[in-house]
Amino acid sequence: KEINIAIPRQISREAKLTLVRAFVTEEIVNAFNLVCDICLHDLDSHNPHVHLMIPLRVAEDEGFGARVKAIDHRKTVTDLRAAWAKHANRFLSAVGQREITEKSYKERGIDRLPEIHYGAHAWALRNKGITTEIELKNRAIRERNRLRQRQERER
Repeated sequence: KEINIAIPRQISREAKLTLVRAFVTEEIVNAFNLVCDICLHDLDSHNPHVHLMIPLRVAEDEGFGARVKAIDHRKTVTDLRAAWAKHANRFLSAVGQREITEKSYKERGIDRLPEIHYGAHAWALRNKGITTEIELKNRAIRERNRLRQRQERER
């Protein structure tokens, strides 16, 4: 199983490493008895993130054992998102930054559409001044959100 997680830009490189290690140790290794390969990317850029590669079998002395089905359950994914927010918020609050949440705009009662994630390729094209389909969609989303916000203020 692969899990990709955005790491807060507002914390130091060392804090990013500590955050990821603590999350993986507590929420994956200790909770499920699974091993995890951690691949960190772009820690000093606008898009620090981690790819977690998790075999779905329990780590035992003689190799891999039984399959852990719980990690694929929707509730587990939701719980992991909440756990990441909890871990990240400890680091963010330590540097006086606003906390993050695992909840969607809809769950928080906010009438706002989320933008589409650019990804490395689309971001590189954007930086070269090339307009991509994702950029066009995000412009439309930002405009829709601005209009909604203006309408809310006028009420």
